[in-house]
Amino acid sequence: MAALAAVALLPAGAGCTGGTPQPAPSKSVGITSDSLKAADGGTLRVADSTFQITTPADTLVTKNRVKYTVVLENTSKIQAATGVSLMVRLLDASGRSVIESAIADGLPMTLHQVYPGQRFGAVDVWSSGNPELLGVTVIKMEVEIKPSKWVPPDQVFGPVTLSDVKAEPGAGGAATVSFVTDSSDPGLAVSPTVSIIYRDATGRLLGGDRIAHPDDIPQGRSTHHVSVQPPPNTDLSKT
Repeated sequence: MAALAAVALLPAGAGCTGGTPQPAPSKSVGITSDSLKAADGGTLRVADSTFQITTPADTLVTKNRVKYTVVLENTSKIQAATGVSLMVRLLDASGRSVIESAIADGLPMTLHQVYPGQRFGAVDVWSSGNPELLGVTVIKMEVEIKPSKWVPPDQVFGPVTLSDVKAEPGAGGAATVSFVTDSSDPGLAVSPTVSIIYRDATGRLLGGDRIAHPDDIPQGRSTHHVSVQPPPNTDLSKT
């Protein structure tokens, strides 16, 4: 059994992020622009993605629930992508989006920033009480990457880097994930959200969890723990 390929922090208002960014170049490198490409031609790309149909915890709530996971990679070597916006579309057997409204045909997903060379995993859940959708089966997921603002990495919030990520199996298929954070930000990362990415022994993406972390992330080094329920066939050694 066991774990995750990645753990990322999605902060509320503090702008920190998980992963290990490349060394920050001078602020004079590159330009700031809203574009699909950085100054060196680097882009954001979907490195991996998947979805699962999930069962509501409350059996009295009869809603379609789809948990979707996206792993983004920044291929730029000199610029961070900020204000990253995605549109996730869940499609039925006919290729039609099962989510249609007056303003969008998909689910918006926003990330604070992705550093040069970094991979970043994000997880979210969609549910619908629309009776017409209760029998719809989602068979495919598409991810559209919107233009981002590209800036030198020293012009964005200092990162919260993660290390010593470990997952220990518990009772009933549960697991406890521990990790060490190093924050260069002088303030607290208040009420961060932890995204945990699960893979099997072959490296195949199985999905993820998005968990409200009960602890703030202080400046400096600190250790944290979260409890998760990995999907079947998760390899906890791939931390």
